[in-house]
Amino acid sequence: MAEQKLKIEAPSTVDGITLIPVVRIEQQGILKPNSLYLHFVKEPVALIVLNGSVRKAYIMNGKEIPFEILFGQIPELAEFLDNYVSQNPTDK
Repeated sequence: MAEQKLKIEAPSTVDGITLIPVVRIEQQGILKPNSLYLHFVKEPVALIVLNGSVRKAYIMNGKEIPFEILFGQIPELAEFLDNYVSQNPTDK
């Protein structure tokens, strides 16, 4: 059994710039008659940068990607960003 998903991590703000990491979490387990094998991976896949009204997303090689790609992979991301910006007026 293997499971993989993308997850939004806790935002960090420094000098008005907010960084929101996006990570891939993979869980795999194999049950055999006399043993259990577990494998877990958590790795960064993207970084969202909020600076005033500017919103950008970058994959880990530094290339900018459209938010639509992340919205397709993380359905709750659009709502998370709207809620975060509305609750943190310095990021507007």
